[in-house]
Amino acid sequence: MMLRLTRIATSRAATFRPTWIPKRNFIIAPPKNEHVYNIALFVMGFGLAYFAGSLSFGPQLEVLVNAHQKAKELEMEEAAKKEALQLELNDSSSYSIDSSSNQDHELSSTPLESDHSPSPIDEAESSSNEIENNIQTKIPQIRTTFRAKYVLVGGGTAAYSAYETIKKHEPNADVLIVSKEDLPPYTRPPLSKELWFSDDSLAESLQYKDWNGKNKNVLYKSKADYETEGTKLILGREAVKMHPDRNLIELNDGSYIIYQKLLIATGGSPRNPDFLQNLSPSTMENVSTYRGLNDYQKIRKLVKEGKEIAIIGGGFLGSELSCAIANEQRKLNGPSRVTQIYPEEGNMSNIFPRYLSNWTKNRLEKFGVNIKSECSVKKLAVDENEGKVTIKTNKEDIKADHVIVAAGIEPNVSLGESGNLEIDEVNGGIVVNKELSATSNVWIAGDVCSYHDVVLGRRRVEHYEHAVYSGQVAAKNMMGFKDEYTHQPMFWSDLGPEISYEAVGTLDSKMMTVSVWAKEVEGEEKFDRGLVFYLKNDVITGLLLFNLPNRISLARKIIKSRMNSKDIEKVANAFEIHEPRNPNVKTEEMESSN
Repeated sequence: MMLRLTRIATSRAATFRPTWIPKRNFIIAPPKNEHVYNIALFVMGFGLAYFAGSLSFGPQLEVLVNAHQKAKELEMEEAAKKEALQLELNDSSSYSIDSSSNQDHELSSTPLESDHSPSPIDEAESSSNEIENNIQTKIPQIRTTFRAKYVLVGGGTAAYSAYETIKKHEPNADVLIVSKEDLPPYTRPPLSKELWFSDDSLAESLQYKDWNGKNKNVLYKSKADYETEGTKLILGREAVKMHPDRNLIELNDGSYIIYQKLLIATGGSPRNPDFLQNLSPSTMENVSTYRGLNDYQKIRKLVKEGKEIAIIGGGFLGSELSCAIANEQRKLNGPSRVTQIYPEEGNMSNIFPRYLSNWTKNRLEKFGVNIKSECSVKKLAVDENEGKVTIKTNKEDIKADHVIVAAGIEPNVSLGESGNLEIDEVNGGIVVNKELSATSNVWIAGDVCSYHDVVLGRRRVEHYEHAVYSGQVAAKNMMGFKDEYTHQPMFWSDLGPEISYEAVGTLDSKMMTVSVWAKEVEGEEKFDRGLVFYLKNDVITGLLLFNLPNRISLARKIIKSRMNSKDIEKVANAFEIHEPRNPNVKTEEMESSN
C-alpha cells in the first residue's frame, strides 16, 4: 500500500511557550547641671521603692517597666535570630533528627554531646538575668536543626522517584523529604486526565484507573507509610536558602537542615500573565491557577455545582482541562459550560502543525468545549451585579463564574539562586552536568533541571517520564554511582474520545514537519493513525505518534540515530500505521508512565 506524505513547512510569526548579646555595663555620672542630677536620683529612688512594694501607684509604673522589658526582650530575640545561623554553622553537629516523633509537623531536635568550649551566648546566659534566660529557652525553636544523609526537596514525582531508588539500594537509609505542600509526594498528570474520567466514588478518594484498569491513588504513599519506613517528612514548609559550602539549607520557618547529599526537585509554579497583576480581592476569589491537588478539588466542586468555567490557555493543560470538564458536565447531564480562550489559531498550536491544530480545535468543539480562539486577554474584573468574572479580550467580553489560568509554568530556581548555582538563562532551570549534579553534594531532577541531551543539546523537560528517570539517575549518583542521564523522555495526552497521542524529542510548530497518515483525510473527516516528523537542518529531532500506542521505543531509536528526511518513508513503514494495535498491551514505556 502506498503511503501519502504531506510536507508542511510552517513559519509562524509568534510562538507561545510554555553576636551574641553582651551584657551592657551602665555607668551613671553626675551631670553638670545639679538640678538634673537630683531629678535623676529622685526617679531612681521611686523606681527602687516600687520594686520594694512601698508605693501606691505601682500599676502605672508597672506599665512602664513592662514596656521596657518587652522592648528589651524583642531586641534580644531579634539578635538571637541573627546569631543562630552563625552558631549552627560553627557547630553543625549540635543537633540531629528526633526519629522517635510521629508528628509530621512537630519535628523536634535533640542535642548531641559536644566537647566544644562554651559559646559567647552560653557565657552571657550564665547570669541571673531572667529576661535573657527566657530568650535563651526560645533559641532552639528559632534555630531547630535537622540532619539526614539524604535530603530531598520537593513533593512531586522526581522527589518520589529518587526516594524509591534510594530505598531500593539502601533500605535503612536516613532520608528526609521537604515539601511546601501539606501532602506527601503525589503524581500530577491525573489531575487533568484520569481523575476526571473516573467514577465519582474513586475520584472522591483520589483514586483512578490506570492504563490497564488497575486502581491507583494520586498519593504515592500515605504519611504512615513513610514513618513505617523510617523516613521523615517535613510538610508545609519551604526550603528558601541553601549554603552548599556548609551542606545546609534554611526553611521558611527559620529552621535548618544539614545534609550529606541533597536533591533539589522543586518543580515549577504557574506562570502569572500581566492580566493577573494587581487584581482586586473580589476578583481573585474567582480566579485560579491549576497546579496542585487542592486546585483539582476546588475546580471539581465548582463543576459539580454547575458553575460556568473559563480556561485561559490553549496548550497541554488548558486543552486537557477543557476536555475533562466538558466530560464531567456530560456525566451530570447538563449543557456544556466550559469556555477555552487562547490567542492562537487552534489547540496545541505550539507543537502541532497548523492543519492538525485547527482540526483538533474542531474536534474539541464537537466534544462540547466552547472555544474562543485568537482572543488575547487584556483584563479580568468582577461584575458586582452578577457576581461573575468579566474577561476582556481584544475581540469580546466573556463572562464566567470562575476562571482558570493555564499559561504554563516557571521553574522554581530561587533555592538554587540563593546558593549561587548556575541558572540556564535560555531554557530556565538549574544547570547540571551529565550526572545531574549542580555542585558538590547537590543534584537536580524534574522540571527544574536543565541538562545536556547528547542528541538534542541543552534542554529542560516538564513531563512526567523525565521526572521519573531523572529522579532515578540523580538518586543513584547521590549514593555513589556514576550514571549519566541519557534517557529520551516521552509525553502523552488524551483529548476527548478521538485524540490520543504520544511524542518524543523536540516538537515545535515552527519547525519543518513531514506528516504520514494511514489514509487521506478530507474536510472534517477524522485523522486516524499517523506520524508527524519534526526536522531541524533536515535531521529528525522529534516524533508525534497520533493514535499509535506502544511504538515509542521505535521513535526513540529514530531520534538517537539522527535520521534525516530521506529516511522517512522507510521509517514510516516500520511503524505499521495501517495495523491497529491493542492499546491495552503492556509495554515498558506505558509501565514507567503510570
